[in-house]
Amino acid sequence: MSFTEPSRRTLLFLLGLLFFFTIAMGAAIYSSYRLSLRASQDLLATRAVDIAIGVEFLLHREGIDNVVLFEEILRSGRWDDLAFLALYDADGEILLHSNPNLIEEEYRDPTISKVFEERRPVSHFLRLQTGEMVFVFDLPVHLQGGTKGPYYVLRVALHTYPARWIVRQARLQGMLMGASVLITWLLGIMGYRSWLRGERLAEEMRQARHLAALGQLAAVLAHEIRNPLGSIKGFAQLMRERLGRAIFGTRPLTPEALVEMQADLATIVSEASRLEQLTRDLLTYARPSPLKPQEVDLTSLVRETVRSFTCSEVWEEKTPQLEESLEEIRTITDPEKVKQILFNLLTNALEAISPGGRIIVALRRASGHIIISVGDSGPGIDSQRAGEIFEPFFTTKAKGSGLGLAIVKRLAGVLGGQITVYRKEECTFFELSLPEMEAKEDGEGKLSHPGGGR
Repeated sequence: MSFTEPSRRTLLFLLGLLFFFTIAMGAAIYSSYRLSLRASQDLLATRAVDIAIGVEFLLHREGIDNVVLFEEILRSGRWDDLAFLALYDADGEILLHSNPNLIEEEYRDPTISKVFEERRPVSHFLRLQTGEMVFVFDLPVHLQGGTKGPYYVLRVALHTYPARWIVRQARLQGMLMGASVLITWLLGIMGYRSWLRGERLAEEMRQARHLAALGQLAAVLAHEIRNPLGSIKGFAQLMRERLGRAIFGTRPLTPEALVEMQADLATIVSEASRLEQLTRDLLTYARPSPLKPQEVDLTSLVRETVRSFTCSEVWEEKTPQLEESLEEIRTITDPEKVKQILFNLLTNALEAISPGGRIIVALRRASGHIIISVGDSGPGIDSQRAGEIFEPFFTTKAKGSGLGLAIVKRLAGVLGGQITVYRKEECTFFELSLPEMEAKEDGEGKLSHPGGGR
């Protein structure tokens, strides 16, 4: 299915937003996990340093000859997260250990050699033979006594379960955030599928309305075209028969017959004019001519349009009471389109009134807009059908294509205005609101709203 440009922009925006949310959440999960790892290591390192300082103090006080010192420290439970303690000399021999069975054994460890060489503490993780991963802090210490010199390495090994709790919390948080991303994507996919269904249904409804409009157009055209064509065909056949009888001498043309034929020809011309007007209305509604704005004396334009309309035969038949209230207004607009709107509104008003009724034409300024209103004293519009009068092909009259007011609304939109209808003092008013335009010195137009405008 094809998407409209606003729908495509909305879809791309939502997809971009979803991808940005996913990337942001992924970065947040990664950053949170890295921070938790660093925090857990910092926690272990701080704890190991505290224990190492305490043990070093005990070694200075007790000396390294107390072989059960580390075992007693471990058993005392003073540091419940302590895995083991060990003291190494430069040859890698274990001088003290919390496990007495390992004392005097040699333990070759590159990390211990590095501490002896660089004389600085080193921390790392070490996996024991039991499979447990412990945090190890190796601290160079200077001790008096002993046979291997004053420098030794104190190893403090800690259980990692307190720090692992931080990491587990970070992993849990990451899983929850990942789940929220997954749920967001699932909801997004479901929403997208729902949106696609909505777009499909909207497209089907648009096509249905289009087909209905085409059907209505076909019905109106069939009705509006069939009647004039039927009249044209009937009168043309009648004239052919009369001319045939005159040519073959069976019935000569009398003056009365010529008068009848002239009336028939007038009817043919009238019906052809109806077809021409219908075609013109259809073209005006379907494809309005390009806007041609120019500086216009709107007061004179309205007055001349009304005067030319009062010269029509229908006007003379109904002889309505015309009331005019025209302010002096100059503006920039398309005069031909304004004339077309005014002509259609006057035609609608004249068809609505009974003989001798009132037609009111007014021109004024209001809130930065120009208002042209046409009112009539006709029976008014059914409130239940007021919203349909500007629809194409809608009409309650026996004759007419139902395009007059639809053209008014279409041209009002082209001019940047709007058309409204209301009932006041037993008269129905159609009000055309146009934005007021002022002329520049170079003759171009500038939209202005001196009164605040709508």
